[in-house]
Amino acid sequence: MSDPKNTTPEPAATKTFTEEQVKALMAAQEEQLARANEELAAAKSEKVVIVTKGIPVTIDKKRYLVVHGVIVNNIRKTAEQISEDKALCAKLIEQKSSAIQAV
Repeated sequence: MSDPKNTTPEPAATKTFTEEQVKALMAAQEEQLARANEELAAAKSEKVVIVTKGIPVTIDKKRYLVVHGVIVNNIRKTAEQISEDKALCAKLIEQKSSAIQAV
């Protein structure tokens, strides 16, 4: 029996694997990594699609997309209203607002 004064945990039992078992575990991990990489690639492409949706505007010969509205001086401006106001677009670009994305 163990000594109650001894606080050192007993070592866990070790398990041995055959070469075939190790190869099977490695193959399973490779499959999981491949699936995770596919999911990551899909998520990245979805993110790109989301960013590319918006109302196109050109400011200083550069193309942008107005992707959402903002509140300016306590007045809510929609993406459509922002896209029609070039001065506001320029101001939002200068402020690096998330409402306008470079294309």
